Amino acid sequence: MNDWNGDDWKKFISNRWKEIRDGALTGTAPSYGLDESLLAAAKELLPAQPWPSGIHRDLADKLGLTPGQASKYIQALIKRGDFLEQIDGQLLPEDGAA
Repeated sequence: MNDWNGDDWKKFISNRWKEIRDGALTGTAPSYGLDESLLAAAKELLPAQPWPSGIHRDLADKLGLTPGQASKYIQALIKRGDFLEQIDGQLLPEDGAA
């Protein structure tokens, strides 16, 4: 995908539009490239929010992932609505307003 041009991206989006649109309408983001069983495990292992700093490293250790991979799983769960967005240990309002 890194070497795709505009036409390649248009074709990809056109082919996946229903999935992308349905995810936006239902509030569930597609989990491209993420293992659903690991996503479910991450959801179960994460403690109640707000999370302490470095929670992605703890999750990575428990699931055998890199910290970067664990962060992607956490972000996917937030996008799906399973958890709230937070910055520096502070939960953001559900509407995303600061």
